[in-house]
Amino acid sequence: QSWMVLALVRLPVSGLLHWVVLDRERDGLLRIVDSLSSQPYDVSTDSFLADQVVTLILVEPGLDPNGEAIPTAHRTGVASMMASLSRMVVLEWRRL
Repeated sequence: QSWMVLALVRLPVSGLLHWVVLDRERDGLLRIVDSLSSQPYDVSTDSFLADQVVTLILVEPGLDPNGEAIPTAHRTGVASMMASLSRMVVLEWRRL
């Protein structure tokens, strides 16, 4: 399957948080779709994940609104937010 991923990243120069879309990965390069850039661009997968990504969210189509998928997704989201706080501390230390 070829779903896109939303990524919350810490911008390297300003340290501000920003959302981007990860469109694909090929040969060690991630294709980034970014509202701050007029064109998609490629970055090194390893360094981008290690140095900029705070959290990733897989964009999945169609959760059943009557099933357990939505409460499970909410619990997963809360856990991800807590992990993001820890990750932001790690990224901040790397910037110093």
